[in-house]
Amino acid sequence: MAKLGDVVFKGAVSVLATVSLMGFFSVSLSMYERFGLHRSSKALIDPPQAAAEGQQQQQQQQQQQQQQQ
Repeated sequence: MAKLGDVVFKGAVSVLATVSLMGFFSVSLSMYERFGLHRSSKALIDPPQAAAEGQQQQQQQQQQQQQQQ
């Protein structure tokens, strides 16, 4: 019974880890889509760098809009 309990516990932990990872990836993917980073394949390879580049692009766009006004 103890071994069965260990197996069930490990299975539940692995399922929880998988679900939380999937949730994290879906949230990060929706964030990338919202910021328009899904066009760059870098977002999937190196998320922090791509996110930083996306923020820089947003700042540049905002500066350009301010200059136009």
